[in-house]
Amino acid sequence: MFGLFKKKNPHKEIALSLYAEAMMQSRAIWFYESAGVPDSYDGRFDCLLLHVFLIMQKLNESAEGKEVAQELFDVTFADVDQSLREIGVGDTGMKRRMKNMMLAFNGRMHAYQAAKEHASDEAWLEVLARNLYGTVETPEHPMVKQVSDYVLRALAELDGQTQEQVLSGNVRFPSV
Repeated sequence: MFGLFKKKNPHKEIALSLYAEAMMQSRAIWFYESAGVPDSYDGRFDCLLLHVFLIMQKLNESAEGKEVAQELFDVTFADVDQSLREIGVGDTGMKRRMKNMMLAFNGRMHAYQAAKEHASDEAWLEVLARNLYGTVETPEHPMVKQVSDYVLRALAELDGQTQEQVLSGNVRFPSV
């Protein structure tokens, strides 16, 4: 009842919309059938994190965007928590599992940021092979290259979108 008097958090609504966009794009069958991303919980989690990174890059261009980026992080891990519970991870294993996933998130965000700053195909090929294809013993170079090219197109596509557009909860990713 007292929740009726709480003010809605507009940043959370935006973050939910952006998360839905990241989730929808990361579920594109192209990643798993054509680009060889492992079609597993880990592979799908890593593909989602890649898209969350892409959105956060745009959000971090403004103070309000940084607030939305924090909400996007919170929304992402609330959904990850729910997903883990749905596949049967119990309370006893949840804390350890969530800690590991948050460490993975942090590591990937730093690795992707470094690749973006390095601004080379080689940097993206290396970081994607190590992270997105981390459970694949030897990822096929042409497949990693396809995703690397996609990431560069996605960064350019997001760069061309206005901050207002993204802060309204709308992002466009390139077609796959």
